[in-house]
Amino acid sequence: MSSPPSPTTAPSVVLLSCQTQRFGTTADCCGRNGAAEILSFLRREVQAQGLSCWIEIRESPCFGHCSQGPIIRWVGSEIYSKMSKQGVLDLVNSLRIWLQEQGVDLSIDPTLQEPDQESCSPKAAFLLPPI
Repeated sequence: MSSPPSPTTAPSVVLLSCQTQRFGTTADCCGRNGAAEILSFLRREVQAQGLSCWIEIRESPCFGHCSQGPIIRWVGSEIYSKMSKQGVLDLVNSLRIWLQEQGVDLSIDPTLQEPDQESCSPKAAFLLPPI
């Protein structure tokens, strides 16, 4: 029986959140559609569910889908549009399930698995092939 992946070898997810704000125009953009609030909620939810060691969240520039914002992109996988707080909850739940399917034991505090490790962030992200 193999042991569960440690935080340094476990798959990780990189999420990009468009924060583009268009000034001097009335055109739609993620920033105008509440992207900052969604990004903040996403960060809090990932932290609250104990997934921050496997989910990295980054701000990003425009994806070119301005009328569909706020946009979150799972690097190597999908683009999620018109994100709401409920959409964030659904996404984080899906990511939790995906991580468990990859063999990550989410019941173990990853910082306790390797006490000398300064950060629980995985060193390499597992990315799905582009769709």
